[in-house]
Amino acid sequence: MKPGYCPGVTFRADLGRPAPWAKNNARITAEPSSRVHAVEWDAIKSLRTLWKADRVKKKFVVAVSVAASLLGVVVATPAQAAEAPVYFSRINYDSPGSDTRSNVSLNGEWFRLSNSTKKAIQLKDFTVRDTANHIYKFGSYVLNPGKSVTVHTGKGTDGKPAATDRYWGSGAYIWNNTGDTAILRSATGKTINSCTFGKGTATNC
Repeated sequence: MKPGYCPGVTFRADLGRPAPWAKNNARITAEPSSRVHAVEWDAIKSLRTLWKADRVKKKFVVAVSVAASLLGVVVATPAQAAEAPVYFSRINYDSPGSDTRSNVSLNGEWFRLSNSTKKAIQLKDFTVRDTANHIYKFGSYVLNPGKSVTVHTGKGTDGKPAATDRYWGSGAYIWNNTGDTAILRSATGKTINSCTFGKGTATNC
């Protein structure tokens, strides 16, 4: 479909208060043809009303999403377009209770990676690191579509108690409670995703 084209809708330019993106001080309005369904025309009229509002840019994006859904058009938002295939969905960087460095306490510190795609992703040789360059390297692990894997800081048996549990094997805490950055890299060293957080206990990246 060509940019600006909507089946069954005739566009015309009128002089008057210009839309911010219009050329030659023209204001773009739309008139329905006989082929436009009533629901579709209501959506277009809503767009026209919002074009006249003061905060045009913000409301225009919202209106386009609403109208597109009514017209059966899929519109990708900037966030969706930029979403990483594998991303940090949560980091619990301050384990519960006192920092005793016991294995139980260490395993209370963890990060979770999630697959945002519709395909299985092999994580073998993917790495996760902090700003101090502590590095965790994945062995062979297939992250299925829409699923997650959790890596605990301490020691344990991979796949227990849940199949999605993995263990860093560290004898010390990895993530700084005052703030840190987690970086995920592919097997080739390409940065896939990162999550920066401040002082606290946990974050949904």
